[in-house]
Amino acid sequence: MDMKFCPYCGTARVEATPFCGSCGKPIGGTAPATAAHATAVPAVSAQADGVEEELWRGTPDAVLSPVGARTTKYILTTQRLTVDSGLFGKHNDGIELFRIKDVEVKWSLPQRSRGVGDVVIYSTDQVSPRLKLEAIQKPDEVAALIRQRVYAARQVNRVFMREGL
Repeated sequence: MDMKFCPYCGTARVEATPFCGSCGKPIGGTAPATAAHATAVPAVSAQADGVEEELWRGTPDAVLSPVGARTTKYILTTQRLTVDSGLFGKHNDGIELFRIKDVEVKWSLPQRSRGVGDVVIYSTDQVSPRLKLEAIQKPDEVAALIRQRVYAARQVNRVFMREGL
């Protein structure tokens, strides 16, 4: 049988199946062109080659965080999530995707009125165990994309998370 890849999560699938066995989304066309899917999600096998591709880029909302919108940018690649911030002194904070334990989305009342929200990342990273992407557009879609890529990064790096040890 001919092997194809899911346009949403990049998992290999049998062409005859109408739904992805990994993410459960219907197959039939290409991935939607939303903020979370600004560029096509590469297949999981592309990560094994060590190629790092940018999947999403965002900044805080300019109304709710006028300074942050000009001084902070969030970048999600196939291997890590980075936060670049600072006006005069630059700071770069990043987390390898396979280290992420949980992804949480929060919306305050002003954020809900603007259609933005916060994505909070919890990880096993020693330097940054908690990373917050503040006031970003479509936070639920970005969180879903991060979860998909975390799963793919764990498969590529052969990392298994255990709870309750």
